[in-house]
Amino acid sequence: KVRQIRGSPSMRNVDGYIDDGLPIMWTIKFGQAWNQQVLERSLQRARIQDMAAWQEVLEPIRERADTVLPDNRSIGYHMCMIIGYNETTEEVCISDSWGQAFEERWITVEEAEEINAGRMEIIDW
Repeated sequence: KVRQIRGSPSMRNVDGYIDDGLPIMWTIKFGQAWNQQVLERSLQRARIQDMAAWQEVLEPIRERADTVLPDNRSIGYHMCMIIGYNETTEEVCISDSWGQAFEERWITVEEAEEINAGRMEIIDW
């Protein structure tokens, strides 16, 4: 069954569901340029060995999170899944059905709050 949950995707909202093995379906707003940036950043993240150094890479991204959606004309709405989180780096992992490159992409909590379209649901067994 599908059950709606309230709130924005922050560590305190997603961690319990993910830890319980309950994927979260999440409606987001996104722009194509930002979507491509996230894809490239996630590929870069996969090669990182030092998460402390990765946090430094994320700092300017966090500071610019309010610019991920440049204007209403370039915004699309989409449903993806939140499949993981990293408490240390304060990131959430999203997955899309657009192909293998989109199976695991990481975004900051700040970006997640910015693109949240207000609907999250869990798939409850």
